[in-house]
Amino acid sequence: MRDLSLIKPIQKLVLLPGAGDARRCHASLRINNTLVMSGEQISAMTLSLEDPSGGMLHLAGVPPHLAQDLAIPRIIGFTGCMKGLKVSNRSRHIFKDAVDGQGVTECSSLACLSNPCYSAATCVEYKDHWHCLCPSGYVGVRCERSVCSNNPCMFGATCVVFTASGFLCLCPLGKHGVYCEHDVDVAQPQFWSSVGGLSSYAAYQLPGTIHNSLELKLRFSPTTMDQIALLVFVGQEGLHTVQSDHLALSFIKGYLVLTWNLGSGPRRIFTPRPVTPRANRPHTVRLGRVGQTAWLLVDNLGNVSGRSPGRLSQLNTRPVLYLGGHESANFSQLPHDLPLHTGFSGCLFDVELRAGRVSVALQRTRAAIGRSVGQCGTSECHQHACHNGGACLHHGATFTCLCPEGWFGPLCSQRYNPCDSNRHKCKGGATCVPLNEGYHCDCPLGKAGMYCDKDEQLSDVSFSGQRSYLSLPPATLNTHQACVDLEVKPLSDRGLVLFAAKEDSKSFMSLSLQGGVMELRVSPGRSRRRGEPLVVRSGRMLALGEWHRVVAGRYGRRFYLRVDGTVNSGALLPGETLPSLGAPLQLGGLEDLSYLPASAVSGLPLYFSGCLRQLAINWQRVPLNTSYILRARNVADCDGTACGGDVCDNSGSCWLDKEQRPRCVCLQTIVTTQSPGTVMSACVLRDNSDCPDVRRSYCPDVTRNYCPQMYTGARCETQISCAQTSCLNDGRCVEESGFVSRCHCPVGWGGAFCQDSKYQHNTKL
Repeated sequence: MRDLSLIKPIQKLVLLPGAGDARRCHASLRINNTLVMSGEQISAMTLSLEDPSGGMLHLAGVPPHLAQDLAIPRIIGFTGCMKGLKVSNRSRHIFKDAVDGQGVTECSSLACLSNPCYSAATCVEYKDHWHCLCPSGYVGVRCERSVCSNNPCMFGATCVVFTASGFLCLCPLGKHGVYCEHDVDVAQPQFWSSVGGLSSYAAYQLPGTIHNSLELKLRFSPTTMDQIALLVFVGQEGLHTVQSDHLALSFIKGYLVLTWNLGSGPRRIFTPRPVTPRANRPHTVRLGRVGQTAWLLVDNLGNVSGRSPGRLSQLNTRPVLYLGGHESANFSQLPHDLPLHTGFSGCLFDVELRAGRVSVALQRTRAAIGRSVGQCGTSECHQHACHNGGACLHHGATFTCLCPEGWFGPLCSQRYNPCDSNRHKCKGGATCVPLNEGYHCDCPLGKAGMYCDKDEQLSDVSFSGQRSYLSLPPATLNTHQACVDLEVKPLSDRGLVLFAAKEDSKSFMSLSLQGGVMELRVSPGRSRRRGEPLVVRSGRMLALGEWHRVVAGRYGRRFYLRVDGTVNSGALLPGETLPSLGAPLQLGGLEDLSYLPASAVSGLPLYFSGCLRQLAINWQRVPLNTSYILRARNVADCDGTACGGDVCDNSGSCWLDKEQRPRCVCLQTIVTTQSPGTVMSACVLRDNSDCPDVRRSYCPDVTRNYCPQMYTGARCETQISCAQTSCLNDGRCVEESGFVSRCHCPVGWGGAFCQDSKYQHNTKL
């Protein structure tokens, strides 16, 4: 029912005469079973609806002429349904008894009248219930979430909300496809304008110093002259100010503009007239700077030069050259008027750089990172890119499909959105992720299975490698000594194992598999010279499907990586420190890999596929169970039994009783004592059968063994005081506050009983 409903005079008193005064009116209102609200006022006229000539009762609105005559402000009529009208306790039919009306229809259901669906979804009623038919790219009961909230793009690509198709994957350099699932070798880069504030760009590490001089040559072809875009940028890291050193080349509606700042304020020069559009003939740009003087030459428009203000003559910037745009959203970190620019739309290639005595062809010899860069002259929209008459839109290294009515999915190949709430089978709070064909259920913590309908208890953690990760509380890794110890069973030779970072900072520590080699990367942030992280790689490959012990740690400025007993190390430079990493510790991946710093891994980021167990941070056990994990996605139990690597604490051994419940046997420690003056060997864990005497035992297969039992309890969770069993490796048992005795360990040893070697004594660091 819309706008108004008018019925003939009825015998209902809306205004009741007050006692003894026909002009005093009394009104009351009651909604459902609430209290009655009432009031009185003096009427300007005597009105009685019992008299048929007394007036009309209007429902849902008033006619335009009546509103004009009575000077009533224009209002929007009631939208909804009415029924059960009674006047003076007499039932009246709202529609049949009406004498006039407009926009009134039969009301079959109230379900969709409140417009419960978002994102231009269609509401469908069934009896008194409703559900939403989501357009492509949207999920949720009300279609309230974009698929970008659970980024389906691969290899760290950025997902942005895109009109009509719902989402768009901005692929990293070297990838293309709807989900960036395919490889591409870009010879002549093509850049695209910004989408959602994010531009295309390619970034190259400069081969030499550009403090004193720089020469650059490049060719470009714009797709349109009507753009204000960034072609080239070199600048400092972080947010720029008026004094921030930088050099930028802009394309402003055909004009080429060179801006540079050496710390004393910006200077700008530009071509005397715009370049002339010409098909299939790129423009050539030559620019350079020596000291305060810079020059610009474009085609045959004549050389333009200028001199920067002040006395400063060096360009002190981060040694990275950006082409076609920048990584920051909306260019918000860039100086001067560059935040008003967009990413360049067109081809930009044959870039040659001379820095000091070094001259290189950047795009042919230097590795690069980038986003949404395609091949010049090549379209992603081939004949069969979109199905069933869908319109293909090409953008960078990807494309998106605008589906005709009745077709859904990224390629318009499905008759319905597979992630509609009444279509998919995902259970237990799972999130539906659409695929080219069908969908995938992303399971929350504690759920597993194809449809996340299985309750899962973790005893050791398995990562599917498909958007799988878990988050733990922040770890303290910035102390003088720090250590991360865990066991890893990889099922793929690439993937992010561990990541810890400082929020809103470039500081991080990451552990990843790269081609079967474990790689430790540490970045102290802006204090790091040339911006490159410290990289330590393992000295051996990790076999797939087998357990390996991995220890990553630090001692002062030195960081080490030990894999199955083989140690490799590296050191930060003097003055470089790792700040406190206050963000949650991530295992197996991130909630969205597009937020991973590009330097955190070599190559493109991937989720880890395999199992982790026995995690310890700073020699303290970290339980990988649902009570300690903050968040997780697509993780399950590794061996599928209740006896996993994390059931028993402190290296206890797990076994299943006849009711398949886990039980723990607490292990003993055997230490070999060598000749005087030598360092005692590291501890080796054995069960009780090797050393039947808990306190002291001399086993026949070694020279001498000292075997204290260090833990007890159902899960080996209770530490035995050193007052009951001696400290190892020359540690001293000291009684502390509260009559608690603890071992004070010598340098190089740690653990509750000084049983853990922090370094291998025969390793040169």
